Amino acid sequence: MIIFLSSLLVIIILHEASHLLVAKLCGCGVIRYSIGFGKPVLFSKMINGTVYQITPWIFGGFCELKDELTCNQDADSFSNQTYSKKLSISIAGCVANLLIGIACILLSFKIHYLVFYFGVMNILLGVSNLLPIPALDGSYPFLFLFEKFFKKQQVYEWGNKVFGVFLKILLISNLIALPFFLFSGIKMINDSMFFLWNCYRGII
Repeated sequence: MIIFLSSLLVIIILHEASHLLVAKLCGCGVIRYSIGFGKPVLFSKMINGTVYQITPWIFGGFCELKDELTCNQDADSFSNQTYSKKLSISIAGCVANLLIGIACILLSFKIHYLVFYFGVMNILLGVSNLLPIPALDGSYPFLFLFEKFFKKQQVYEWGNKVFGVFLKILLISNLIALPFFLFSGIKMINDSMFFLWNCYRGII
């Protein structure tokens, strides 16, 4: 369990940090970089206009962009970035997970099983987050395509409503599945990882 939870925490940090870095490089304002959800805030510090914080619910996180789904005239608003920049910012975390995952798997044979484990975890989370399900990273590129056919404000109103519903569904689903996951799911993942590791060593 410790291996799984530690890997998950590091993956979340890297995922959200990738969104942050690409957003900064694109000239987009970042309001908040958070490891964890909710309150109370255990640590908070403002650096160059961005609040960096940590909350107790650390197995999750977010990167709050300026005017993410609202209309504004500011040049550094996320809503005013070009489609290519929005796309880059939206999928940056998933791309980072996939690249890190592939690198770890390729290097793991000469290093350690835990590197392989971390690599596969990165790929699984990166791919799952790329699914075009509202509220996941993979849905944003499709949302922004609607701006070419409808008014931006209307698109964002739709997006906020749909994303809000799906976010609640995802949170409730996770809470329902949490007991099973903690008692059985992690063991199944660990056993599967060890099986994949032995297969990988057999191929190499």
